[in-house]
Amino acid sequence: MSAFNVSKRKLTFPEEHVLVDWILASADRAMPPTLKKIGEHANGILEGRGKP
Repeated sequence: MSAFNVSKRKLTFPEEHVLVDWILASADRAMPPTLKKIGEHANGILEGRGKP
């Protein structure tokens, strides 16, 4: 990935993996999250590190 594209990322790679793991775990429990819930979870990750 180019340096320019990396600078536009909101989540770091480890944070992205946390989000993907949560999505897959939810789907495994037959409760796949909606796009809204995924966005809320991603925003929660960002808030956890102090970024709005």
